[in-house]
Amino acid sequence: MKLLHGAVVAASGTLWFASGAGAQPSFWSFGERSRAFAVNPDGSHVLYQDPAGTLYRWAQSSGTATVLSAGLPFFTLDAVSADLSTTLGSVALGNRGTPARWRPGTGYERFFDQPGIGFALNGDGNAAAGVWLGTAVRAFRWTESSGLSLLPDLTPPAGTTIIGSEARQISRDGSIVAGYTDTTNPERFTRVPTVWRNGTPQALLYPPEASLAYTSYLSADGQRVVGANAPSDPGLPPVLARMLFWDAAGQYEAISLPDGWRNIDILGGTGDLSTVVGTLIRPGERRGFLWRRDLGFVLADDLLATIGVTRPDWEFTDIRSISDDGLTIVGTARLAIGNPFQEEIAWVATIPTPGAAALLTLAGLWTARRRGAAGAPNQSPEA
Repeated sequence: MKLLHGAVVAASGTLWFASGAGAQPSFWSFGERSRAFAVNPDGSHVLYQDPAGTLYRWAQSSGTATVLSAGLPFFTLDAVSADLSTTLGSVALGNRGTPARWRPGTGYERFFDQPGIGFALNGDGNAAAGVWLGTAVRAFRWTESSGLSLLPDLTPPAGTTIIGSEARQISRDGSIVAGYTDTTNPERFTRVPTVWRNGTPQALLYPPEASLAYTSYLSADGQRVVGANAPSDPGLPPVLARMLFWDAAGQYEAISLPDGWRNIDILGGTGDLSTVVGTLIRPGERRGFLWRRDLGFVLADDLLATIGVTRPDWEFTDIRSISDDGLTIVGTARLAIGNPFQEEIAWVATIPTPGAAALLTLAGLWTARRRGAAGAPNQSPEA
């Protein structure tokens, strides 16, 4: 059967748990070789791709999905607008690529006629951010109304040369952009986390022992930023990776990773960044996590156990996106054994509003599984 754009179908997959007659599904998987991209702010819809490559918008209330495209619009889908109306990726430009947005019914729109990569869309898909690769490596902001703007560089410290800059995130209204600036001097390469407000670059502070720090996600209003600093390479003085929160003044708060985890990949957060999701990483293992100040870091399988989902045959490798109320999450799993090609499984879960009992359960699970207690927040000396 050929699926037409706009067709509504019963989403293929498996409902694992629901609380009460007529209740919305608490956990739904979309089958092997599926991919979940994002959940919208109110948690009502999820954008995902099925094993055949069809792109869908899935409605949580009905369990049905609307076909958006018979195939993925881009070879790689780089970003999705918060309202799930617009996707961002690359289209061919000679032997290179250039960013373009895609919408059902209207198709592709290139941002400019030079090489580049798009990394972020705002709430309604009318603004974007990324890196322009025309004659240099420059962060850009694009809007439907004004087109392309190359963002100005930071003023480099004496003896330092700016290599380039990249914009990686954009606020929902499209006015604030975050990314990083790469600099070098005779001693070392440095990556400086950077925010552009009204087109003006602002360097964000970061742990003094680290030379590589980066932004990962912006709050909806662009006033808070979350990111991390990278761990040092083997053979260099030890630098521990930590999650970093920045305020509007550029001051940071560092959050230690749980014991045994070496690195972190932050993939999303609630609109106010009170909750952050992503992947914790250590040699040979990647596990999805949710972080909240009152909980610390909680692994995805521990979190899902609170709604009755226990899958020891699955590795929950990431939590990719979360609704603004923190109760709907989407992510990726894979079979722990018998999966030589590392095929992925997309899933979505609704977590009941956590009361005191649920918080104690999560804390107990975390401790019992001996995956390390969440590090206590510590304020930077500069803050």
